[in-house]
Amino acid sequence: EDIMLIDLLSMANYNSYNVNLANIIGLHEAIYISELININEKAIKKNKISDEGYFTVDRKYITSRTTLDKKEQLEIDKTLNNLKIIHIADNVNVISIDLQVLTGIIMSADEKLTKDISSIVNKKQKRTKQ
Repeated sequence: EDIMLIDLLSMANYNSYNVNLANIIGLHEAIYISELININEKAIKKNKISDEGYFTVDRKYITSRTTLDKKEQLEIDKTLNNLKIIHIADNVNVISIDLQVLTGIIMSADEKLTKDISSIVNKKQKRTKQ
């Protein structure tokens, strides 16, 4: 019984995200990127990453980890691709993360840049709500 409780409360059932990034691009986007980084790390360890840094994502797995359905994931992909944070291969389930761009956004002290990024994300969110 204790093992079941430990499994239930295990850190493997938690997903953390970068608060600074969430403030710039949005909560769902930050959670999604966090999960992509975890998948990227596993792909590297299992040697399942291309020379260009592309890896395959399992949309159902991401849904189980984030509650974001496939449609939401693909919308976020478009936004992140426009921001050059990710690159999408011919197959929408094969992507790479540009860690330099991502860390640049998180570390940026350029308020105009962060406002521009936020306005891109907010426009997308308004269209989605409509």
